[in-house]
Amino acid sequence: MKDLLLLRHSKATTTGTTPEWCRNHNLSFDEREAESFFESKQSNAEYRAMIVFGGDMEAWEIEKYPWLIEEKKWIRDFIRAHKAIFGICLGSQLLAEQLGASVEPMGAWEFGWYPVRLEEGKTLKPLHCHNSYFTLPPKAERTAADSTDTNQGFSVEKIFVGFQFHTEIDDSRIEHIVEGRRDKNPKGRVQSVDELIAGYREHHKELKRWYFDELSNWWSKAIASGDDIDQRLKR
Repeated sequence: MKDLLLLRHSKATTTGTTPEWCRNHNLSFDEREAESFFESKQSNAEYRAMIVFGGDMEAWEIEKYPWLIEEKKWIRDFIRAHKAIFGICLGSQLLAEQLGASVEPMGAWEFGWYPVRLEEGKTLKPLHCHNSYFTLPPKAERTAADSTDTNQGFSVEKIFVGFQFHTEIDDSRIEHIVEGRRDKNPKGRVQSVDELIAGYREHHKELKRWYFDELSNWWSKAIASGDDIDQRLKR
């Protein structure tokens, strides 16, 4: 069994800084692209936990992306088995939905480096790239919100964790996001390409430190949850 599945949603995107954190903790992991992965009918018994990343599709676009049906089933099965999930952007929306929340269109893009309030009273300035949002799942603790008081993060039992903004940004991810900014020309609360690049230079080191701390806290809970499952199975 591998420790982690790192699940991305297109061939063009990467998992950013996440593999570095995995290697720092000597964790085994697979990186997979969702469409081909779910078409191959893999078993979720092969992984202890998973991190689900962002994507260009919306959580409700199952007719356009039918493999989303299988991905949602995977997430439900992980939840039922009490196996930990960390969701980023689209990943957070899919997780929130399977925990009983709804995912809804915003009607405009949020695209840039904007501050969020964290649960411990601190602020962080991460990268946002989305035009939909999640409501809070039942029993969830809100862990981050933006200046309009929109949900940006949640936690359920400390092992199901989601953040609407991007936490994993490195050189390759910012290049892809800048390319998307040029191609989409999105409307809404949107920064220019120059602002996106300047924001990366200013904020990515702090974001990486915070992300690695969040992953470490989440993984410690994931291990405890997994150990508890193992003990119950032995009884």
